[in-house]
Amino acid sequence: FVHCVLLPFIEKGHIFFVKILWIFYVEFVMMIAAKREREEVFCMEMKNREIREEICDVCHKLWQRGIVAANDGNVSVKLADGTFLCTPSGVSKSAMRPEMLVHLDGEGKVLSAAEGYKPSSEMKMHLRCYEKRLDVNAVVHAHPPIATSYASMGKALDGYQTMENVVNLGAVPVAPYAQPSTDE
Repeated sequence: FVHCVLLPFIEKGHIFFVKILWIFYVEFVMMIAAKREREEVFCMEMKNREIREEICDVCHKLWQRGIVAANDGNVSVKLADGTFLCTPSGVSKSAMRPEMLVHLDGEGKVLSAAEGYKPSSEMKMHLRCYEKRLDVNAVVHAHPPIATSYASMGKALDGYQTMENVVNLGAVPVAPYAQPSTDE
C-alpha cells in the first residue's frame, strides 16, 4: 500500500493527502479485522452448537442401547478455547437437550448454565482425565452392564472371555473403589 499508493503523493509533497489516505487505510484494515473477528465468533458459536448437539446424540444413544439407565453416566467435551461442556447432574440421558449442557472453565467453575442445572458430580474425574491425557478431547462415563458386572467382581476386561473388547479397546483395568465425586 505504501509503495503503490502513498509513495507518489509523498514524492510530490502532498502530505495532507498521504495523511488522509493513511487514515482511510488504517480504518479499512481495522474494519476488515473486526469483520473477521465477528466471523470467527460466529463460527465458534456454530461449532459449539454442533458440539452440543453431538453430545446430546451420544447421550441418547447411550440410553437407547442400555449403557446408562435413568440419570447414570455423564459426557464432557473439551472446547478449542480450553473450556468444557458437560452434561448436567440429575438429568436422564434420554431427555438431554443442547441448552441443558453446562459450560465450565478448566478448574470446573461454571461459566454458564441454564437455570436449575449444575455440572455432573463426576466432572472432577473428567478434568483429571483431561489433565493427565492431553490427547483426550472428550470423556464418556457410562455403566455398560457387562463391564459393570466384571468391575463389581473385581475382574478386569483383559482376557479372552471378551475377545472383541481386547481387540477393539485393549485391556480395561479395574480401578480401586473410590467415593464418587471425591478427589480420590
